[in-house]
Amino acid sequence: MRDLLDHREGRPTARPAPDLDPLLEVADRVVARDGAAVSMDNIAAEAGIAEAMLYRHFGDKAGLYSALAERYIRLSTT
Repeated sequence: MRDLLDHREGRPTARPAPDLDPLLEVADRVVARDGAAVSMDNIAAEAGIAEAMLYRHFGDKAGLYSALAERYIRLSTT
């Protein structure tokens, strides 16, 4: 919680949600190429990030696939 505080005034600050679309684009490409059994480590390596960042954003592989599904729906309805 400490990192969410404005250290000048001690008040919580809002952080903008990260734009995960570039990361999801990479994940989509890797899953399409390597199949659903691809590891989170391989996806992270292709994206140029640490595997821990994938887990931080999505929780687990199911969370990543859920975000991919939501992205597919969003893209198909725009």
